[in-house]
Amino acid sequence: MSRVDKRLLKVGDLIRTNPVQGYWGCAVVLTECEKAQEFNSMSHVAITPVIYTYEFGLESLNTGKLSVLVIERAARTDDGTDVPIRHELCTGIYSRKVDARTVVIGNTDVSELHEGALEFKIGDGSGNGWPLCGPIRESLGYEAVHAWRAVHDRKRWLSDIDAAHRSHEEMLIRLEKKHRGT
Repeated sequence: MSRVDKRLLKVGDLIRTNPVQGYWGCAVVLTECEKAQEFNSMSHVAITPVIYTYEFGLESLNTGKLSVLVIERAARTDDGTDVPIRHELCTGIYSRKVDARTVVIGNTDVSELHEGALEFKIGDGSGNGWPLCGPIRESLGYEAVHAWRAVHDRKRWLSDIDAAHRSHEEMLIRLEKKHRGT
């Protein structure tokens, strides 16, 4: 479990992430593409629903049961109701360059994780295209933390969401007052 430097990610690499303090997740490299004239080398990286509350290693993973996290995007209406708008696979296009913060803990067969070819086409993850995400960061995988907390730490998770909503509303009020000059 050492940090890897000066290399490129390859298909099957398992990346330990630390998206939120106290939570560690796992992402997996699904594809790789060599450097082209217009682009650096890229890869499709998928977030898995795997979350640990400790800094785990390969020995903790059941790689045969890995899957790609699917999330439901919603829009909030004026009355505060969330309306589902689409499902997304938590997969993005990332740089293959590994920096000192990227922790690759192993490699696995990814042939069962995604059906069909993945194109390097920009989109939102709900159709044929994928978000263009840049370099891998430790914070990769916050969606998995939210999904895990919704089940395993629901009361505190909902409290945290309410606090974030209140903070956001207060910020909007401050900005409106500043805009009006009051």
